[in-house]
Amino acid sequence: MLADVAPKVLASWWAWTVVEIAVASTDRPARAAVAVVGALLRSRAREITDTIGRPFVLTVRRVNASADRRVSLELVNAFKRVTGKQASCS
Repeated sequence: MLADVAPKVLASWWAWTVVEIAVASTDRPARAAVAVVGALLRSRAREITDTIGRPFVLTVRRVNASADRRVSLELVNAFKRVTGKQASCS
């Protein structure tokens, strides 16, 4: 229903809905009320998804950074081992 509506418009409808719910105005057509409540629910769903997704992304980044450090350390140690060896001339 609201897939084609821009996020800014949804945000303005959400703000308007919060005010309207507080006032409890009932002099609007049912279709407009459904659209406004739909906008409220859609924006709230986005907020919930963002709230859940943010810690997951941060965790993945930490794991990736730790893996990068570990791989870099292993490469440095491998180069040190190769550099310290004598070349054999056979």
